Order: sequence, then structure tokens, then C-alpha cells
Amino acid sequence: VLVTMVGRGHLEGLGSVEEVARAKEEMYNFADPGVCAIFNIENEYTRKMYLNYLKAHPSKASTPNKSSKKLILFSSQLNAFTVSHRPDIHFELVSFEIAKLKIKGWIKDVQGEVEVPVFGEHNIHNLMGASALALSAGMTPDEIWKALPSCKTAWGRSQWMNVKSGSLVLFDAYNANPESMKAAIENFSKLRVRGRKIAFLGEMREMGAAAPEVHRELGALVGAKDFSHIFFVGPSAADFERGVRSTKFNNNLLVTDTYKKNLALGVQPVLDRDDVVLIKASRGMELERILEELEPVKT
Repeated sequence: VLVTMVGRGHLEGLGSVEEVARAKEEMYNFADPGVCAIFNIENEYTRKMYLNYLKAHPSKASTPNKSSKKLILFSSQLNAFTVSHRPDIHFELVSFEIAKLKIKGWIKDVQGEVEVPVFGEHNIHNLMGASALALSAGMTPDEIWKALPSCKTAWGRSQWMNVKSGSLVLFDAYNANPESMKAAIENFSKLRVRGRKIAFLGEMREMGAAAPEVHRELGALVGAKDFSHIFFVGPSAADFERGVRSTKFNNNLLVTDTYKKNLALGVQPVLDRDDVVLIKASRGMELERILEELEPVKT
């Protein structure tokens, strides 16, 4: 059982982050007693899940002379808590580029340093989670270190695509919530490119009453970055625009409450081969339509 993190997703049905955490914790609470429980002890909510689980299953705790085969911990941070509850897996960022992450750390007591062909520092947690699952399935630390460079992201998740103009597109429209949007935008803004940065963003769905606030927050975040063009599609377009206007952004901004085919067609002729484009929204917004209009090229 693994909950990678808890953030502000599914607020519409659950009301608050605390209730989201409570719902996710049910997976640990109702799991078979013999299950291998994996915890991210860096996220404040999953760390609480770990402490609660430890109280309910004290026999699974590791001791100085014995590591538990039924409890696996991971964290990218080393602080007072993680030092006293030493993670079985610890990865930290060495560097990242468009096409790869370079990480180092340990799996159990085996040190390693590898390059993995995925984008974005936030994917370190996914790599640690995948490594923990591999440990639980019987792979050795050495086998996992050797396998990590073969990891790749799935459709719509931090997926780089070439398009007809020669531009490079980061297609990340399988899902979106405030935390994943922030991670994508922060990582994208750190890229050093010769051309312009363009963002096609869409509604973060299932936000409930929090929708106006989180979309204003998103607008303020992206408006403060170095984008030459910002496009937004969704019912919260007005709130998103208010967020952008609250910054010093004075480049090209277009918002619309519903998808229009000319959204992508309008920018396609001005795309240069050195430009990079971010496409991100909740799955229900179907922003792959924009990607299709930009005409992906198979490589």
C-alpha cells in the first residue's frame, strides 16, 4: 500500500485537505495485516499516516539491528524527523535538464547515482515510490539502481513531444491540482531555452468551493514567471485572469471559459523551433485537442 502524497485534489467531494488525507489513510487502515506498507515521510499528511500506522502495528517497526520487510519509508529530505526515522530510500536532486533528472542517494544501504529520462524535480517522489514498490516485490537495491534509467512517464504525464513547428511541448494534461500545477510551472520556469515559453493551462476540476481561490492563485503564480504567452481554458477563466492581472505580467494573455479550436490555431503560425510549450489541465478538459492542433511529430 502506497500513498505518494496528499494535496488539494478532490476537494469538491471531500471538502478539505484533512478529509482527503483521512480518505486516503483508509487504504492503510483496511489493508490486510500482512501487507507491505510504504510511506512518504516527507509530506506532512503521509507522515502522520505513518505514525498512526506504527501505533497500530508496532511489530512492523524497524530496530537498529533489524530492518522491516513489511514497512518501507522514503524521503528526499534529511531533517530531524527523517534522521530519527531513517528512510529506506532517499533520493536527492543532482541536476535536471529537459530530458533527464540526475539523482543520487541510497536504497537500503546501497548508494547510487543515476540519470533518469523524466522531467521535473517533483518526479523524485514518484521514483522513490516506484523503487519502494520494487523492493516490496523482491527486487534488490542493486537491481533497482540498474533499472531506474529505464523509467519513463506515461501518456499525459510530463511527456515531451515534438510538434510540426519544431517547438518542444511538455504535455502534462492527464491530471491537475494546485500542487501538481505549481510543480509543473516551477520546474518549467527553471528551463534555460533560446526561445519563448508558452503556457496552455486548463481548469483544475473537483475543487468545489475552493475553485475561485485556487485558480486566482494559479494565475498569480504563472503570471509572475517568464512566459511570453499564457492561455487558459475553463469555467474559472475570470478568476485565473484576476490572478494574472495581480502580477506585472504584460505579455500575451487569452482566457476562455470553453475550448475553442482557434485557441491553438492562433498561436501555431507564430511558434518558433526554439520555443517550448507547457500544456497542463485536469483530464476532463481534454487539452490533448490543443496538442493535436499543434501537429505532433513522431520521433
